[in-house]
Amino acid sequence: MNLPQLQTPVYKTKLISNNKEILFRPFLVKEEKILLTSMETKETDTIIENYIQILKNCILSENTDIEKLPSFDCILLFIELRKKSIGEIIDISIKDPEINKYFDVEMDLNNIKIINKRKKNNNKIQLTEDIGIVLKYPTIKEALSLGLEKNINNNFEKISDILISCIDKIYDSDKIYEIKNYTKEEIIKFIDQLTPSMVSDISSFFSNMPKIIYENTYPSPFSQKKIQVRVENFIDFLI
Repeated sequence: MNLPQLQTPVYKTKLISNNKEILFRPFLVKEEKILLTSMETKETDTIIENYIQILKNCILSENTDIEKLPSFDCILLFIELRKKSIGEIIDISIKDPEINKYFDVEMDLNNIKIINKRKKNNNKIQLTEDIGIVLKYPTIKEALSLGLEKNINNNFEKISDILISCIDKIYDSDKIYEIKNYTKEEIIKFIDQLTPSMVSDISSFFSNMPKIIYENTYPSPFSQKKIQVRVENFIDFLI
């Protein structure tokens, strides 16, 4: 006689990037094991790989390539997945700077905010009258390696690294050039021709991409000082 089969619930949410509806199931035991492994390591690359695997396991919608989704979509998906699987509350430690001591508080994932500075963040940047580029948002792996949780405004070295990963197409008046067909050296040669004003236009696209943040104020048990907390580094949400 076969053992009874448990019915796993199915939930849905929407991506930030394109409003596409995504179906997902909660964690099962095998995902819990991956999650515990992630909590025990300090290797950020390993943490990201593990969370990508969890998303791949739990996302049910067809034609959803987790590794190609923008970083903020992956963060949102994981937050929604965690809420339905483990709970909406995360225990975090914050520091009272006056006495340099940490204390524990609760972060309610229902109170996260999606900051979309420009509802229509134009990914098409016209560089000259005839030449322009089409950008794509970085994946979660790219965002990690490029340090995109930090300010990149007018940082040419950082913008150069980002563009190697995030230029999708280059076009002129005659042709569209798919960047995947060109070598890294060829892309760098093109990037090296950019002027500071072009870099400024490009950096605004990344500076204005959607962000997921958590903000709250907690009273310190040590000094009664109110401590402001802002979480926006995506690693801090993968707890």
